[in-house]
Amino acid sequence: MSNNLCVGTYGSGTGCYELAGLTRGDEYDLLIVTGTADLTGGALRVTLGSGFSPLAGDSFDILDWGVLVGQFEAITLPELEQGLCWDISELHTTGALTVVPEPGVLVLLACGALMLRRRRG
Repeated sequence: MSNNLCVGTYGSGTGCYELAGLTRGDEYDLLIVTGTADLTGGALRVTLGSGFSPLAGDSFDILDWGVLVGQFEAITLPELEQGLCWDISELHTTGALTVVPEPGVLVLLACGALMLRRRRG
């Protein structure tokens, strides 16, 4: 795993990150830019380390910056276990990727909880 520090500016390009656990900098890669991170036209590629399978709720803070310009043009993420998907909504605001249940799974869980509640009531 790499803990890359970029002093100054980071220009667009392809950022490659490996996730092999939940410990930042030890088990998954990250990039810290002390100045401006210009992601315009850049690409993000994430892979999973051998034998690692993220679970719902796992979050990976892979990017820190002083000032952020633009967004990744292309994002490539690994497949997850059935019923899980990636939430990239925080990527360009906090630098984090999170694993969440697929929307269809959430609906089924909510319906199941509602039925259990009605039975108890």
